Amino acid sequence: MMPRSGRFVTEKTIRSGSYDPGRLRPVPSSIRAVACFSAAIIAIAAVAAFTTGVRTPFQYDDLSTVVENTSIRSLSDIGLALSPPPNDAPTAGRPLLNLSYAIDYAIGGINVAGYHATNIALHVVCALLLFALVRIAARSAPAGLAAHADVIAAATTTIWAVHPLQIGSVTYISGRSEVLMAVWYLATLLAANRASHSQHRAAWTTTAVAACAIGMACKESMATAPLAVVLFDRAYLYRRFSDAWRERWRLYAGLAATWAIVAALVLGGPRARTAGFSAGISAWTYLLNQTAVILDYLRLAVWPDHLLFAYGEAHPMGLADLGATALVVPALVAGTLWLWLRRPALGFPALWVFLTLAPTSSIVPIATEAGATRRMYLPLAGIVVLFVVATVKVASRVRRRDAAATRTIPLAITSLLVIVLGVTTARQNTEFWSSEQLWRGSLEHWPSALAHRNLAAVLLQQGRRTEALDHLRAASARQPLAHYELGVALFDDGRPAEAISELQQAISDLPNDETVALEGRRVLARALKQEGRHRDASIVFGEIAALTPGDDEPRLSRADELLAAGDLRAAHDEYQRVLAAHPDHLGAMTNDGLTLLRMGRVSEALPLLRAAAERQPHDVNAYLNFASAAAAAGQLANATAAVCHAIGEAPGNPAARQFFADLQRAAQAAGLGQPRCPGR
Repeated sequence: MMPRSGRFVTEKTIRSGSYDPGRLRPVPSSIRAVACFSAAIIAIAAVAAFTTGVRTPFQYDDLSTVVENTSIRSLSDIGLALSPPPNDAPTAGRPLLNLSYAIDYAIGGINVAGYHATNIALHVVCALLLFALVRIAARSAPAGLAAHADVIAAATTTIWAVHPLQIGSVTYISGRSEVLMAVWYLATLLAANRASHSQHRAAWTTTAVAACAIGMACKESMATAPLAVVLFDRAYLYRRFSDAWRERWRLYAGLAATWAIVAALVLGGPRARTAGFSAGISAWTYLLNQTAVILDYLRLAVWPDHLLFAYGEAHPMGLADLGATALVVPALVAGTLWLWLRRPALGFPALWVFLTLAPTSSIVPIATEAGATRRMYLPLAGIVVLFVVATVKVASRVRRRDAAATRTIPLAITSLLVIVLGVTTARQNTEFWSSEQLWRGSLEHWPSALAHRNLAAVLLQQGRRTEALDHLRAASARQPLAHYELGVALFDDGRPAEAISELQQAISDLPNDETVALEGRRVLARALKQEGRHRDASIVFGEIAALTPGDDEPRLSRADELLAAGDLRAAHDEYQRVLAAHPDHLGAMTNDGLTLLRMGRVSEALPLLRAAAERQPHDVNAYLNFASAAAAAGQLANATAAVCHAIGEAPGNPAARQFFADLQRAAQAAGLGQPRCPGR
């Protein structure tokens, strides 16, 4: 008979609409011992599987997450630690994740082992929380698995804890966002469950809401946790959603209120360029990509024969590219809903997979990362639960003929899987030791522009430039940023003509990218200058000047290029703009004087070049420039004095001696006395 509260009848039956803790049967010490032994085995297995990853150096995003992240340098400045850089780094918009790295930094600086140790410790905590949650669910009346609850919970959690799919979250330091969020996700569910029958319901309700709020500040995927609590309640505690709402609406309201935290962090826009509907990828294209990626997730969950570090960017594709496989994911979703409607207790693990995967694998595009195996950190638990339950069910059928088989079959299968998966994880962890191996593996199993670009960066560091350029060319076919990187590499190789076209393409394709807009133009301007395309270079320097209004160097460079192109009037105007802001700028003063001299405006050039010389008493060229202006003005004495000063500074300078000889010939032709330097 269903109690009036709408709860399922269990050993913890709600009497008269409220739970009476005095009616609970005490947990036998043997059961507690089994639980403790299982927890110990889970922890040991997890640590053993991931120990080989402790020596992994900082990889990829770890540089911006830890090495270059100045906000984690001082734990005493808690405000700074809770204010991660507003960019596309893994900690952007995730203050508590950033704080966790600040704690690691305070303990061990940038000693990579400390960060790995924290990741493994968090993974063990997460595994133990999962063990408790699965055990609760299996012991519930709707599941009908109370007799096998400990076996199901231990087997599920151990397999999950050592699975190679977890490498991206545990071994990869920047993957901590998944693990840290998962800790609070599972803690929220456990606290919410405890609130359903504890004497201290209000305290546990508050704990659940607090855990949910903390998780929201760790990663945006936590947003599904309130829904998971509602679904868990319906699957294992209540016969109807209305019954759950009537008794638990305060808890649900509190959990829903934590969405304000993630909304505030997301609205800050730390990933506006790479995530969301403004990221440059259509929802339909991203959804099609997710179909292919999810199928690969499922394949790796069943047969993790290789490590796939990065899927890279979403690829343009249509339904024809997927073929019949386009029906697989919709069929799985339909099957999940069918199972949920028929038997929610078994449907929940299947629904869990899609619920926890939804924030990153729905229609909301993540342009730079269509897929990542670390996103399967929590979803994998649902897949493993279904497998273990199916194994136990099969073993239970055998019990009629052989009771011992009920115990030995699940144990044997679990032991074998844990050993195989654990060894595979330990081996695949070693691939993280080498950046080149990571990116080559990604290219081999899931080619992407991201993998090409990052492999090229590794090869450039190793001096293998020819191979690196080939990878950048391959990447540029899909990712405009590769044009910029290729252009810079070509320029560094002394190939400015090829660099120009690549840089122009990057600037055209990525007008809003700050790096390309500024640094790309700087390299482009230098390449154009080397090619003798001074007019084009002046245009680019002008664009740089517009982007950096507080910097006069681009304007000065523009003037220099106009001068080299022979546009004297335009060059003079630019020099005057620089001098208006900085009257003592020696470069502008000198070059403007020379420009005026070439324009025949000697009287204007003379004071500029005199001032430049006086400010640089040891600069031979400055005095020769002034001498040229003085000679052009007919001031032979001033010209001679300037040349003599230059010779005094550099007696062996051929240009100064030639100038002096020219002055002597000019004086002789004019019938004037021979110029002489004092003391010579």
